[in-house]
Amino acid sequence: MNALARPDDLLSVISHYEVVAKRLGIEIRLNTEVHAKFMRSVLHQYDVCVIAAGASADRSQYANMEGADLMVDALDVAHGRVAAGKRVVVVGGGKVGLTIAEALRKNQGAEVTVVERNKRIAGDVKPSFKWRHASWVEELGIPCLTSSRLVKVTKDGATVRDGKGVEIVLPADTVIFADGAKPAHELFHEFEWMVDELHGVGDAMIPRGLEQAIQEGFRLGVRL
Repeated sequence: MNALARPDDLLSVISHYEVVAKRLGIEIRLNTEVHAKFMRSVLHQYDVCVIAAGASADRSQYANMEGADLMVDALDVAHGRVAAGKRVVVVGGGKVGLTIAEALRKNQGAEVTVVERNKRIAGDVKPSFKWRHASWVEELGIPCLTSSRLVKVTKDGATVRDGKGVEIVLPADTVIFADGAKPAHELFHEFEWMVDELHGVGDAMIPRGLEQAIQEGFRLGVRL
């Protein structure tokens, strides 16, 4: 879902599943962290566990970079847990990074630059949608630095090295990380011997998109 598309399209999907779950009498527990201790407390109540916990930011490639702790996660910005400033650098030109960049530019008037290590942006976007992102970033005037890598973050901005080895300093109030995600595989290791049947769907298996998660959830639900 893109910031320039209709937000109601995505919200309608959520509303639909809320209604279906209520109609089928499916219990939903919110604000509940599922971990090994929780699973031990319900060991004999369930025969099957499906892990659909999504993915989290994978910053491993920047673990030793100066100023790595100054970056904020894209999902924290998207959920409003972190407010972005007026000058923003988005690290990662995939669908998450582009969506965040477009939203900040369009809705908040922020000056946004996207830094992408590959030769092209939108590498994880389906072919029929790539042209839309290309059009939106051009329309909104969002510079996209491809073949470029983040090398340092300070309180004043981000230092980026381009494909020719030239370093550029991008002034920024906020540097947003959107350059990789890791699946919830640790939950599989924790729960493997706690339930007779264990499954995973969606980003918990491989970070991809909403359509794949819904399809996998449906297929597994039919089997179960």
